[in-house]
Amino acid sequence: MRGVIYILSIVLLQACHQKQPLDQNMLVRFIEDEGNGLKKTIDEEGFSVSMMYKPVDFIAKQQMQKGTRREYDSLIRYFSDYLYFTLAITRDGKDLETSFGLDPGSFADNISYLSADFGQAIKLLTKKDTADILDYAYSRSYGIGSSNFLLVFKKPRDEKFEIEVKGYHLGFGTINFSFDQTDIEKTPKLKLNLL
Repeated sequence: MRGVIYILSIVLLQACHQKQPLDQNMLVRFIEDEGNGLKKTIDEEGFSVSMMYKPVDFIAKQQMQKGTRREYDSLIRYFSDYLYFTLAITRDGKDLETSFGLDPGSFADNISYLSADFGQAIKLLTKKDTADILDYAYSRSYGIGSSNFLLVFKKPRDEKFEIEVKGYHLGFGTINFSFDQTDIEKTPKLKLNLL
């Protein structure tokens, strides 16, 4: 009997330590807190480059059409083989487009580079492998905020990995952001009201 009570108390303690789902604003604040290991910012040569994990919950929520638990769970399963990150870049506190506007002759070339070729300068590195980016999307900011990119990688097998960004074309060197899968796995779930 004492053994059953002991096991039951361990199970209850573990249940108490599991993170409760958070609403979207609280989850964003959790991710933006660099102490949680999900966001890294590096300043170099007037550039501020930030890499932030984007939970699969956000991707699934964006793709939902019916708003049902079944649809959501299906999307989570589908997207869970991948890692999503948001890369944000500013130069001297301004988005890249504003910075490029100072040289009108190269503005179109630079925007084209960000839209089509910049993805080739981004890699996911582990001790054993180098993986190319699977997909990325560039969101123009039109002079407000930072230049943002959604990055998609195949989830690596290694616990620790780096995301390498080569910014020579933009005016900064190679920047590496180190991440740990255990930090990603500790991310609270998104609280949703589903049918």
